[in-house]
Amino acid sequence: PAVRITDIAGNRISGVSVTFAASGDGSVLPTTVTTDTAGVAKVAGWVLTADAGPNTLTASRTGLPAVTIHATASPVPLTVVAGDAQLGTPGEELSTPIAISVTRSGLPQSGVTVRFAVLDGAGHFDSVDVVSDAGGIATSRWTLGSALGVQHATASADLKGPVTITATAVAFNVISAGLDHACGLLTTGQAYCWGDNSFGELGDSSFVGRVRPVRVGGGLRFEALETAGNGNFTCGLTNAGAMWCWGSNRHGQLGDGTTNGTGGAGGTARPFPRLVSGDLKFRNMSLGGDHACATTTAGLGYCWGRNFSGEVGDGSSGNDKILPTQVPAPGGVQFSRIVTGNSHSCGLTGAGKAYCWGANQTLQLGSGLGTAIVPTPTAVTGTLTFHGLTAGANASCGLVGGLAYCWGQGGQGQIGDGAFTSRGAPTQTAGGDPFVEISGKGDTFCGLKSDGAVRCWGANGSGQAGTGSATNVGPPSPLGTSLSAAQVTLGASTGCMVSSVTRAGYCWGPNGSGQVGDGTRVKRPVPTLVRF
Repeated sequence: PAVRITDIAGNRISGVSVTFAASGDGSVLPTTVTTDTAGVAKVAGWVLTADAGPNTLTASRTGLPAVTIHATASPVPLTVVAGDAQLGTPGEELSTPIAISVTRSGLPQSGVTVRFAVLDGAGHFDSVDVVSDAGGIATSRWTLGSALGVQHATASADLKGPVTITATAVAFNVISAGLDHACGLLTTGQAYCWGDNSFGELGDSSFVGRVRPVRVGGGLRFEALETAGNGNFTCGLTNAGAMWCWGSNRHGQLGDGTTNGTGGAGGTARPFPRLVSGDLKFRNMSLGGDHACATTTAGLGYCWGRNFSGEVGDGSSGNDKILPTQVPAPGGVQFSRIVTGNSHSCGLTGAGKAYCWGANQTLQLGSGLGTAIVPTPTAVTGTLTFHGLTAGANASCGLVGGLAYCWGQGGQGQIGDGAFTSRGAPTQTAGGDPFVEISGKGDTFCGLKSDGAVRCWGANGSGQAGTGSATNVGPPSPLGTSLSAAQVTLGASTGCMVSSVTRAGYCWGPNGSGQVGDGTRVKRPVPTLVRF
């Protein structure tokens, strides 16, 4: 800003001292300026008030009328310092509180009331009007509305510009529980993993464990996702039938033709998705301890990885397979699905006939054979027709007309008949509950009923049966929750489910590696919300 001094005839007057004064807490430099040869007194700078509103700058000289210059200070925007752009579960509180910074002239401003408001999504804040603290921070917790997708909120204060906060409500399609990690597939096809990452099994290109879900790298979208129930790798299946795997590759279980890696425990891990070799198109997959199996759209079964006990099923044992190896189905049958246990595998035909192969020390193949290793598919004894199958660490289970039958090791209750005794042939679980789905990759199994109720049985020393206790469970017993499930999954020591109402994820178990995904490492013996 500048002013000019002239005499009554309009002649410019130099050498006259003019004093400038700013209104409010504004400032001007210098405060006294002498007119130049053009009669002009010009200040170097005028700083407006910290708060929004009208400002004035007055120029005065003794004996002359004062001149007032006007300006308006625009609102200074608030700043979001924590909690913006989070993912969350519909109807649930976000993990990180929304934190707003209030400043004045670049310094923290306390005592300012910040108003939080939801713009869409029908969520709410636990505190609407929050006074900034000594550090100039105002915080409030945001509970999302029930709708999926991006939701918006604002924070505003008097004479301070509003700021917009966003959050995205997401839902799980499925979750897969592994040994010390778990992964979930969102309804949008994006994969997130949490828990132990010593072998890069979370797929985020690091070896850092996570207690909350982290996105799998590579920008891929999947239609199916599997974790190694008793191992340290993960695979995803795209809608084009391509299978991508990441994590431990010590036995070639990633199927890329190598046993190499870029680091991690043992130096043989790949912490990012790798395409399974062979240009095969798969329709489903299953991951065991250190091996994987999948069936193609042409109805052929393939396995690869660790083959110490003949779990690959090609008739050999003791030699790992680093590429997908076809499983010779007996009698020309085709497998509609292959499931994998720790050291054995089982295939289910379209006609409901079950075949198993691999380790048999605990009678987990159900073939009636007493040999320790059976390296080729062998029929499960009996005439049962299965419509579901799962292979655990030392036992196997299947569904027959909705009823669960199990065989193999039973000392921890894995058979579910209440006897805690091993069985060499399919034996019906107690209780007669009809199930639509069965899962179990360790020594614990769970069945899902049509009404969303879950019943579990077997080992429970780490709370993996989700009953709320640490006692092994003989007959199928309810989870320690009233939640209704749309899907359930059991790893070696961790269980997870997807809510049929909100599609939120819930997990339970030891949690020493953060595999429950609730942001802690505290043991959870009952289903606990997975928090992003």
